[in-house]
Amino acid sequence: DTWAEAKEMLTWILSMLEFQGVPLLVLANKQDLPGARLPAEVAGDLGLYDVRGRRWFAVGASATSGAGLDEGLDWLAREAAADLAAGAEGPWLRANLLEEP
Repeated sequence: DTWAEAKEMLTWILSMLEFQGVPLLVLANKQDLPGARLPAEVAGDLGLYDVRGRRWFAVGASATSGAGLDEGLDWLAREAAADLAAGAEGPWLRANLLEEP
C-alpha cells in the first residue's frame, strides 16, 4: 500500500533530530482531477491527526494551475516569521539556506 509506505517514511523523517520543530506543509496535488483525495483524507492517510508537537497544514493544490500553492507557501512563511520572532534557530530559518557553504 503506497499510503502506508508514505506514512512510514514520513514518520521516520519527522522523528529525525534535524526536523524537530520544523513545520510540515503537505500539498495534496492533483485537485484539478476527478477523484482526487481531499487534503483532509491525505492528512489522515499520512497519520497527521496523530502527530503531537508539530505544526502542519494540508492544502489542496494543482501543479498545472498553481492553485493552492500561494495558500500553502503563505502559511509556511507565516510559520517561519513566527519562529524568527520567537527567537527560534535552525537551518530551515537561515536566509542563506540555498547558498553554497
